[in-house]
Amino acid sequence: MILGSARARRESMQPGISSGLFSEPRRRKEKMAGNAIELRHLRYFVSVAEHLHFGRAALALHVTQPPLSRTIRQLEHRLGVTLFERGRRVSLTPCGELLLVESRRILEEVSASLLRIQSVADARHTTTINRQMTAGG
Repeated sequence: MILGSARARRESMQPGISSGLFSEPRRRKEKMAGNAIELRHLRYFVSVAEHLHFGRAALALHVTQPPLSRTIRQLEHRLGVTLFERGRRVSLTPCGELLLVESRRILEEVSASLLRIQSVADARHTTTINRQMTAGG
C-alpha cells in the first residue's frame, strides 16, 4: 500500500501523467486482448449447441472432446456466464440460447463477407487478365 502511494505521488508529479490517463486504456486493452473471443469459439459453441452432446460435436468438428470442452469453458469464462447446463443431458441456458442466435448470425455474416471479398478479388483478377490479353493481343 505504501509503495502504491509513493508510485501515485511520483506519477502525479510527472507532467501529463496525472491520474493514470495514459496507463488505464492500455490496461483495458491488454485485458480485453486476453479475453478476445475467436470465431473458433463460436463455431465450437454452435456445434455443441446443435448436437447437445460434446462427443458428437467433437466428431462433427473433427477434434477430440478435451480441447472442445476446454474451448467451451474458456468461452464461458471470457463471457462470465454459463452457456450449458451439464448433467446427464446437455442443455442450453438462456444465455446460451441467446449466444446461439448471435453466433449463427455472426458466422453467417463472416462467411458472406468472405464470399464478397473473394468475388471482388476474382473480378479484379479477371479484369487484370483481360487487360493483359488486350494489351498483348
